[in-house]
Amino acid sequence: MEFEDFLQGLSSTNSVLRHQWWVRFQDAETCAKSCVEDKWEFVDITSVILTHNNLWHSDGTVEIDPGSLESGSLYHEIFHSALHKAPFKIKAEENKPNYELYVECLCNAFQYFMETSLGPSGGWVARLEDWRLKTWGELIYGSGDLPWDMTYGLPALEFIKACSRFEEFKRMFQAMNAKSSS
Repeated sequence: MEFEDFLQGLSSTNSVLRHQWWVRFQDAETCAKSCVEDKWEFVDITSVILTHNNLWHSDGTVEIDPGSLESGSLYHEIFHSALHKAPFKIKAEENKPNYELYVECLCNAFQYFMETSLGPSGGWVARLEDWRLKTWGELIYGSGDLPWDMTYGLPALEFIKACSRFEEFKRMFQAMNAKSSS
């Protein structure tokens, strides 16, 4: 993707912010691509557009709500490009009715590792850091948004707890895909 296809709506209002996110995007996309092995392909991101959604599309378009940029949602959407054709996702899609939960929690775990390494680190990372110290009971009964936490946050936390760094997450993701291929 070329710079002109990245967050076009920010060019006139905040070129510094657009450039900062362009650099972060390139770094995060490189990390996501590094998770993909020769056995499957990365879906190239063709444009990142400002809308009122945070969505990834299989044609390589990413929609980002301008209000969510500082939350790191772009990182989450980037990882869908690594997952879309991954053996793990394909097998989960065939065998599990709620496979998208696996996809979303992996994207959230990737987002966590990108926020903690590339920035900015939003309130979501602070929340996960706090959760790492709590028991499941404390998490469930202390949740302010249990449906969201049970769908997105808590499953991602298990991947984050298992991997202290991005490189460990990458190895785990590749191992999941190797097992799904066999």
